[in-house]
Order: sequence, then C-alpha cells, then structure tokens
Amino acid sequence: MSEIQRADRTLRRRVIILVGVLMICAVVAHFFAPPLHILVVTSMGEAVIAIVIWLFIVAMGVYFFRLGSAVRRASRFPLPGQRVLRDTVVLSGAAAAKQGRSIQVVGFLFFLIAGGLLFFAVRIYMVLFSLHA
Repeated sequence: MSEIQRADRTLRRRVIILVGVLMICAVVAHFFAPPLHILVVTSMGEAVIAIVIWLFIVAMGVYFFRLGSAVRRASRFPLPGQRVLRDTVVLSGAAAAKQGRSIQVVGFLFFLIAGGLLFFAVRIYMVLFSLHA
C-alpha cells in the first residue's frame, strides 16, 4: 500500500482565505479603481510595471527549478516536511526523480519566457528609437 501524506488543514484554510480575499480585491478594483492607463501616465511607469512582471517570472523560474532539484536530491515527492493542500500519494525513487525533472522543466520554461520577453523588449526599444544592433 502506498504512503499518503495527509493534508494540512491550517494551510488549506489559509489558502482558501487568501484566494477569497484576492477575488474580493479584484472585484473591488475592477469596479472602483481607475483604469491602469490613467495610473501609468509615463513611459517610466510602464517600464517599472514591465520590470516587476519580468522579475516575478524569473522568480517563479528560480522557485520551480530549485524545487525540482530538491525533489530529485531527496528522491521523494512531496518533500519531507512539506505541507500539502490535499492528501497526496508520496512518490519515491524513479517516480520522484521524474516528478522532480518535470518541475525543473517548468522552471526552465519560465526562464525561456523571461529571456524571450527581455529579447523582444530590447528589439522593440531598438526599433522605436532607431538604434542599430
């Protein structure tokens, strides 16, 4: 019989509350906040928003790549001591290594997305300001 890691009720409750609060904030922002283009009136504001989004994508890539590496090192998924939202079958050995590689691929894809965004942002900047490579 497979080992089952039991769900953490506190974590589940916190995630449900967080998602609920974010949904309420999104609805309130949709109906009562001014449109984003009014808030961002300069190209500097647009650049700051783009940089923050790019940094978030890079951070997600780092997180998933490191998580996948930790799973492969431990040969166990979920990791020992890691809390889960629902009852989860514990994978070990080759199955855990495969899961870890899959998680690392997701991290690598985030890096590719970030690299592509950076490449196209530089190309668009060069075209708009008539710079030659």
